[in-house]
Amino acid sequence: MFYEKILRPLLFRADPEKIHDRLVTLLASTPVSAFAPERRIFSMGGFEKIGLRFRNPVGLAAGFDKNAAALPAWYHLGFGFCEIGTVTPRPQTGNPKPRIRRIPEEKALVNRMGFPNVGAREVRRRLERFRDKMKRTDFSIGVNIGKNRDTAIEKSGQDYGACVEILGEVADFFVLNLSSPNTPDLRRLQGTEYLEGILGTVQERNRRGEEKPILLKISPDETEERYEEIAEVIRKFGLGGAVATNTTVFCPNEWKIQGGGGMSGAPLRERSGRVARRMRDLLGEDFLVIGVGGVLSGEDARARRNAGADLIELYSGLVYRGPGLVRECLEALS
Repeated sequence: MFYEKILRPLLFRADPEKIHDRLVTLLASTPVSAFAPERRIFSMGGFEKIGLRFRNPVGLAAGFDKNAAALPAWYHLGFGFCEIGTVTPRPQTGNPKPRIRRIPEEKALVNRMGFPNVGAREVRRRLERFRDKMKRTDFSIGVNIGKNRDTAIEKSGQDYGACVEILGEVADFFVLNLSSPNTPDLRRLQGTEYLEGILGTVQERNRRGEEKPILLKISPDETEERYEEIAEVIRKFGLGGAVATNTTVFCPNEWKIQGGGGMSGAPLRERSGRVARRMRDLLGEDFLVIGVGGVLSGEDARARRNAGADLIELYSGLVYRGPGLVRECLEALS
């Protein structure tokens, strides 16, 4: 209530990206002792699947902490796991600013960030420091990986493979981001022309070291036939499952996404939930399905679980509801 009535109106007066970066920096510098004592509900008996262990089923979605800057904070705020990134092999600045827009009346965000990040080697160093300091075995960290903007689409597999090779010893799992609408031509990589080649390269690099589960983050904007093809590829290459979904390029109520980009938040809820259910039906129970997109309440989290998602991730919900949403979702799922 404090966040929504008092803090959020103040935060929403500032530029979205600037305030986001300042909050992540603040969390990164906040001593652990400043967080509330760990509550029992944050550890819901644990959850294990495809060789991964999670203390609870609510995680931080990719995009919120692109550079692994505030990992201890996410643990102490109650998340059961987190997904950092998107990380590319080399550092890059992303798209020109401004590149995030709030739509408060829809409880939505539109972003066209374009994968700004410090690069895979620096992220590796940060993950190594976190591992050495925290020594947590119940807090899985996934790394969402992508290609550099200036890498030719025909050579995309090399970028994804490089990220796996560089980060393989410090990540618990990888999420291949082939579905963001914010990098030119990236969604073409989901097509049959490129997808199998990329997955072959990634799995070959993955098997060189500590082999980690690999998930595919999918678009909410595909056809039924395409989802069937994606599920078949996941099975064929022995991937761990799917993250459903990325942001959408389709908007409700006929309003437009100005300047390109993808939309998240409440308007994505139905579309993302439908894809999570479809992937569960297509993949069966042996694969991991993570549901993300439009989870802004405990009721939304429960509905996404009922749709077949094993785990839930939050992003826009944190912007509109604040960190108390983590506990609300856990209570609903318990």
